[in-house]
Amino acid sequence: MELRARDPLGAGALSLGEGAVWSEGVVEVDGRELASVVVESGPCWVAAVDAGGGVLVRVYARAPGPGRVRLRRVADAGELEPLRGRG
Repeated sequence: MELRARDPLGAGALSLGEGAVWSEGVVEVDGRELASVVVESGPCWVAAVDAGGGVLVRVYARAPGPGRVRLRRVADAGELEPLRGRG
């Protein structure tokens, strides 16, 4: 997904690394359990979820993945302040 974002027209943008494995999972978004598509390739684990309303949620983690994923919408920018400069 990252390759595709960097170079949408690149020949390698749609190919996966050797040993990549597709699967399905569940990600909880704002209290709703939603089906996700997961690809695990080498050290990366990526899940993509259609949250409806034109919202696509992508979760990146080190393989084998974070286990159950629960996400909530941030309603106040102040909640992000402790994370500033961490990544």
